[in-house]
Amino acid sequence: MPMRLHEIQIGADQWSVNSLPATSGLVTSGKLASLVGPSLSAMGDASTGEGLDITDSLAAKAVGALLGQMSDPKAVQVIKELLPDIRKNGKPITFDLEFAEDYGALMRLVGWAIKFNFASFLDAHPALRSIVQWTEQRMSDSELSHLTSTGASGESSSRAKPA
Repeated sequence: MPMRLHEIQIGADQWSVNSLPATSGLVTSGKLASLVGPSLSAMGDASTGEGLDITDSLAAKAVGALLGQMSDPKAVQVIKELLPDIRKNGKPITFDLEFAEDYGALMRLVGWAIKFNFASFLDAHPALRSIVQWTEQRMSDSELSHLTSTGASGESSSRAKPA
C-alpha cells in the first residue's frame, strides 16, 4: 500500500510529502522526543490536568530551548527525515537551496509533518495536544490556506482547517 500523500498551500506554493512508513516513523519519533524534551522541560509545571496552560512567555521559553537544539546535527537529520520526499509545486527540491533564508516556511512544514505523522499519538496526550492547539491558533489562514491528503486510491480529499 502506498504511503498517504499530504499537501499544504503556503503562500503561492503547493507543498507535498508522503507519510512516514511505520518503521521510519517509530525511529524518527524517538529522535524527535529527545530533541523536544528540553523544550517541554522549559515549560515547567503548566499542567492543568486537561493539558497545558500555555502563555506566550511560557511558549517563548520552550521555543528558545528547542532552537537551542538546532545546532545539534541530529536536529537537522530529524527534520530531513520528517520531509524525505518533499515537493514544491510538484517538483523535488534541494533542501539547502530551497530553505536558505526561509526558515519560517521550513518550520511550518516541519510542524505540519509532525502533526500528520504523529496526530494519533499527540491527540492521546493532553499536554502535547495543548501544544499543537496553541501552535495552530497562531498560524494565520493565509499561511495554511488549504490542506489535502491523498490515500492509496489516488483520490484527493480536502481536510478542513481546525477552528
